[in-house]
Order: sequence, then C-alpha cells, then structure tokens
Amino acid sequence: KTITLPLVSSLGTEDHAVLVEGLIDHEAMHCRFTDFCVDLGQYDPIVVSLTNLIEDVWGEREQAKIYPGCARNIRLSMDVMIRLGWYGGPTLGEVEHPAIMFSNYLTNGLLARLYECDHLQSFADAYHSMLVPILSEDLVSRLWDTACKVDAVMSTHQALALAQEIISLLK
Repeated sequence: KTITLPLVSSLGTEDHAVLVEGLIDHEAMHCRFTDFCVDLGQYDPIVVSLTNLIEDVWGEREQAKIYPGCARNIRLSMDVMIRLGWYGGPTLGEVEHPAIMFSNYLTNGLLARLYECDHLQSFADAYHSMLVPILSEDLVSRLWDTACKVDAVMSTHQALALAQEIISLLK
C-alpha cells in the first residue's frame, strides 16, 4: 500500500499539479479497495488489464461516495490529459490492434458513464464504430452489456470474474 509517484521535478504548471492530484487520488483508491491478495500473475495480460479497468471504475465509483473531492480531482486530471492529447480516441488513419481498440472502447465508455464526460463518450463511440466491422454489432453490444455489470462489482474478486466473463464472450 505504497504509492510511487513519477519523477515530478520537471513539472511545474497548474496542469501538472492537477495531474498529480488526480494520480494520487486514483492510486489511493487502489490502496483503499484493491485486494492485493488476489494473484493476477497467473492470468493472461488481457485478463489482468480488464480486471484493472473494472477495478478502476468500481473503485473510483465507491471512493466518490466517501471522498467526493477525489472524484472531482480525477475528473479534472482526465480533462487535462484529454486537453494535452495524452488521453483520447483513435487517431485518424492509424490502424490499432483490435485488442487495443476493444480495451480503449471499454475504458472510454465505462469512464464516460462514471464521470458523465462527453469527450470520453465521443472517444468510445469512435472505437465502437471501428469494432463493429471486426466483431459484429451483436457481439460488441453483448460485450458492452456485460462490461456494464461493473455497476454491481464490489471487490477485486468480482472484477476478475467479470473480466473473465468478458474474455469468454470474446472467445
């Protein structure tokens, strides 16, 4: 339960301060809610990545109930990352691996729901449009509906189970 921050000696703008606050609040969420006894090392990287994403949404949702200022800080840091181009949708003309597109679709879409962020929703919509020709509208819809079960997740074990359910659909 230690938070390690990146080297910030070269930072100094207001945007950087917002980013550091959001990062600290996000990582503090993991200190509060993550069950570090769950051994994710035995799973494929995509399962680990999805588990982390689901845990991020669940944890930030629950943390906001206790510490609403943390949700505000994380949302402000997201706005900065979007403005700086560190976070966004697909790049026009650039081909991404379907797994990356899918992960970005869920990340943007689930966080857009959580934070009611139109920018993130537009990024999710762009990824959705790219995934449908690859996976089919039906499968993308079923994957999205399954991912939205994050609303009922309350533990790292449940986040892992939901990630495995999503992977089962993909298989």
